[in-house]
Amino acid sequence: MIPGVTIRKCSTFYEDINPKIERHEGPFWVYDDSNSEVQAVATWERRDRPINMVKAELKAYVADLRWQKENKGITLNIQGTDVWCDTSRGNRDIFIQKYTIMDENDTINWKFPIDVWLSLTKTELGLIVSSGATYIQSCFDWELTQSNIIEACTTLEELNLLIFEEVNG
Repeated sequence: MIPGVTIRKCSTFYEDINPKIERHEGPFWVYDDSNSEVQAVATWERRDRPINMVKAELKAYVADLRWQKENKGITLNIQGTDVWCDTSRGNRDIFIQKYTIMDENDTINWKFPIDVWLSLTKTELGLIVSSGATYIQSCFDWELTQSNIIEACTTLEELNLLIFEEVNG
């Protein structure tokens, strides 16, 4: 035993919160020497989160969704065949590099996923490059729109109502 120190049985109580816009604050202790079962109760109270912190987290979430969309890829019809084109940053560079060194009359053999080989002209490769660039720009435009919506919110309740589309397959 340590003089002046009392060991108490305790319990903890948390209020339900919405973690998107609220946080717990505490613990706040209540002591009851008359109850031998539980002598100390710790409570955590619900508090609003700072609106700028919520906005920053939502913008980061939207940026992550944009990145997922950006790297999802696109399907194009080339020579009557639907082919999937990788839109990740590294693979976009490969398309662009090849396009810039091709002469107008050159063709190249290109392997697309699922063992699809096509002999591409510079015009067809240019279609892949420009379609990819247009798609990527649409992803950034989407992020900007969502960020502007977040920034326009003036209350936590408005921010709580925002729902962003998830990226599928």
